[in-house]
Amino acid sequence: MSSQRTTSTVTLQTIADRCGVTKVTVSRALNGNLQHVNKATMERIKTVASELGYNPGANHDARRLAMRKGTQPILNHTVGFLLSERFYETNYYQTLLQGALEVLAPKHYGLLLGYMYQNIQLADLPYAFRRDQLDAILTCRPESEMKPLLKELFVQRNFTRRPMVSMVYRIPGCSSVIPDHQMAGYLLARHLILQGHRHMLHFAPDDFPLLHPLDLRLAGYRQAYREAGLNPDLYLEYMPYPYSQQLQCDDLYSYAREVLNKLDKCAKITAVLAPYDKFAGILIEILSKHGRRVPEDISVVGLDNTDPVLNQHGENILTTIQMPLIEIGRQAAGLALRQISHEESENVTVLLPVKLVERASTCPPRSVQT
Repeated sequence: MSSQRTTSTVTLQTIADRCGVTKVTVSRALNGNLQHVNKATMERIKTVASELGYNPGANHDARRLAMRKGTQPILNHTVGFLLSERFYETNYYQTLLQGALEVLAPKHYGLLLGYMYQNIQLADLPYAFRRDQLDAILTCRPESEMKPLLKELFVQRNFTRRPMVSMVYRIPGCSSVIPDHQMAGYLLARHLILQGHRHMLHFAPDDFPLLHPLDLRLAGYRQAYREAGLNPDLYLEYMPYPYSQQLQCDDLYSYAREVLNKLDKCAKITAVLAPYDKFAGILIEILSKHGRRVPEDISVVGLDNTDPVLNQHGENILTTIQMPLIEIGRQAAGLALRQISHEESENVTVLLPVKLVERASTCPPRSVQT
């Protein structure tokens, strides 16, 4: 009489004991995580799992039942994604979204979008956010927007055990995947200083907290000036930017006209450090309409390399910083999945490199040319 395997009793721990590895290693191997498990070990674990008749579906159902009886939150295979309500106006958010989907979709995780706007409350978000039906939340909005919402979220039953991963911005109490904002500022300012520029216009909100991207970017600008033997306080011109508001396209054009007025009043400024590519493109358009040539009359740089500024030949002219947005989305989603499966238990910060992309929106100022 042949024996029959009882697949319902085969767990990750069963496989781990047979292979002489940890349960976390088994989980990573069965999920195809080659970053943490070598190929030979992964193949051995998968072979043992097959021989034992491991059924991940049955194991998942058993885990959900245990969660109902215990204190662990039930998994729903859905991740929330909080982003600007006007995300479709720029490639920036779409690129982050693409990166997250590349990781979540193969793992059969759904992605539920929640749109952020000024003074948003928990009741304004989709039902799953309000009823604790998400396994994790990804966000790419600043702390100033997230703080009031987090106060409401953290009183939800089980929410404190749900991973939250912030992209681009640091948020206390959350894991973060961010680009090197300070290096971005440094590379842009250094590029312009080497061309001969001294007086530059930069943007920052009046009330941004420490470690805000624009705060870190400013530190990079100042570092470049100091390395060149220049006093940044003598050369960096500041203009307040309404970062706490999600500016619509018409608002950006109005603000670009304010920048034009600033440049008219302060003729010594020869370069503009735009906060991001979308605004850099609008500013270049406004400057052109008012007879200011870029880069002959004034140099303009962007930051993120997502929204091209095209010349009459269809070529992108914007000098900018390549932000690793797809990789930020990928790593944030991967980190969330590892925290869901308890492979990663602590809040971590992942810092990703950036690089300067030189194009045709900058050149030496006239004082150097002559």
